Amino acid sequence: MPAEEGYPAYLPSKLSSFYERAGVVKVLGKRYLGDEITGSLTIIGTISPPGGDFSEPVTATTKRVVQTFWALDAKLAYLKHYPAINWLNSYSNYPEYIKNWWNQNDINWSEIDIDWYECRKQVNEILSKENDLKYITQLLGVKNLPEDQRLDLFIAKIIKNGFLNQSAFDKIDNFTDFKKLMAHIKIILLLYKEGKDLIEQGFIIEEKIDEEIVNDILRIGHSISNEDIYQIEKLKNKLLEITKF
Repeated sequence: MPAEEGYPAYLPSKLSSFYERAGVVKVLGKRYLGDEITGSLTIIGTISPPGGDFSEPVTATTKRVVQTFWALDAKLAYLKHYPAINWLNSYSNYPEYIKNWWNQNDINWSEIDIDWYECRKQVNEILSKENDLKYITQLLGVKNLPEDQRLDLFIAKIIKNGFLNQSAFDKIDNFTDFKKLMAHIKIILLLYKEGKDLIEQGFIIEEKIDEEIVNDILRIGHSISNEDIYQIEKLKNKLLEITKF
């Protein structure tokens, strides 16, 4: 809490000394064969800045120390979009450190030969484009936008409602392993890739992709379990069959 004269000068060092306790730890005790036990300690801090001002000292200093930030959004909560984490204000500065692990556990689809890092990059770009088009859409309407911009809005909607939206109370959707997660986002990005190819050939997206395939992709989270990843591959083959020209 700030004093009457403001926040103390030692605020950064106090916060960093707290968060630096997180990391890899050596656990007390040993395994039954005498081997040492290592584990990890994760600290998730919560901050409620006055008036939602992320530039206030505690929030700004914490963001500099932890290098990872989940921005909870009241608007998303009111819209029943959970987890209500704002995808534009949230970030992590650690993708380079975990990229190799994701690449080792990736799924290989020849139809969309991109790794986890590229998937992450494309998703961020699509969501940023959708945000940039927000005010133009309000003025002109979606139908008056160029076909490529309509595709960006279309895919962004699928990402938000089908991938970033998750129910903790659904027996399937409450947990997603890395294989299903990669298959899920790759089929969305494959739809994006095929859509761009169709536009270049002069097609209108609505003419080639029906609502059934889109609804199936939107339902992947709560309709396909982690063990049934082959169902996503079948959906991928169905998508490719539909988009042939």
